Amino acid sequence: ARIRAAVLRSIRSLTFTFCDLTDESVSFLCAAILGSFFAAPPDTEKFKLPPIGSGGGKAAAGKDAAALPPSFLPQLTQLDLSHNHMTSAALKPLLRCVVERGLLRLSLRGNPLTTADGTTTYDFMREASILQRLDVGFCILDTTVVSNMVDFLPFTTLRELILDGAELTPKLTGGILSHVQTNQCLTHVSCRFGGASCTAAFHERLETTLRRNQELRDAKRAKAARRRARRQRQMESS
Repeated sequence: ARIRAAVLRSIRSLTFTFCDLTDESVSFLCAAILGSFFAAPPDTEKFKLPPIGSGGGKAAAGKDAAALPPSFLPQLTQLDLSHNHMTSAALKPLLRCVVERGLLRLSLRGNPLTTADGTTTYDFMREASILQRLDVGFCILDTTVVSNMVDFLPFTTLRELILDGAELTPKLTGGILSHVQTNQCLTHVSCRFGGASCTAAFHERLETTLRRNQELRDAKRAKAARRRARRQRQMESS
């Protein structure tokens, strides 16, 4: 049990790709990550995720799940849920998971985030401000949602955004180039398979701007490191 607890405390990344996860099983998974049902032993059995291929994930909370502390994944920063059966209904529990657990990298790639239940991928992107990387490639995103996401780029704190497979109009590609130019937080934006508007010239300009943003970011980090080192030397000599 001690070894298991030590291993769980060291986990930084979880991957559940091609696991047939549904909205319900993703909700249970988020509850498991937050430890919200581990404190209720009588109910843990019903939260067991179905096996691979039966509409659930490859991780399960067994009868002994209640023995795990609520913060049993304190180091978790990355969650990969690519290529499952999630719709936008799963975004609400995911948002809570991202915010409360402090996730930095999330992949929803290949999930049909298409239902109109009031929670869109744009809403998620706006609220999950702690995220550094969000992959929503090939998620069959509505054109309005994609447009809103592009319009939000000047304000996002994301460093990486993956929009592969989203249909981009000339107006949207122009907006992406403009917003990446002004928001230097962005160092990686992928728009592969975005339609006829994603020309070679567009990709070249995008990559050039992103490289500039990365260089500026690296220069700021180096300057901050030199400043810290200088302060440390001053403290040691005083």
